[in-house]
Amino acid sequence: MRWLLALTLSAVAAFGAVARIRGRVIDETQAAVPAARVWIGERSTVSDQTGAFLLELDTAGEYRINAQKQGFFLLRDRPLALVEGDNLVTLVMNHQREQFESVEVSYSPPAVNQ
Repeated sequence: MRWLLALTLSAVAAFGAVARIRGRVIDETQAAVPAARVWIGERSTVSDQTGAFLLELDTAGEYRINAQKQGFFLLRDRPLALVEGDNLVTLVMNHQREQFESVEVSYSPPAVNQ
């Protein structure tokens, strides 16, 4: 009977080791970023219209998370410590913006005295 109990507890512990990331991708204004690709290693998913995503990993531990969407800077190798069960994560992506600088040049020829 003790062996059966130990085996059952080991099986429960093994199945409970899954780490789930329930997250949301937003921009710097807190608006949802839909269709962002989110990945850790070989596991990936895409955020829905509200920016929400779910990613499951086999074990808890230290990971690096990434997110990408056209028009935003790549969010790369952000450290993430996951525990068993649900982990709530918010990823903030910043828009890529071109910076234009205008320079006004004016020239007046010097007066010539004759």
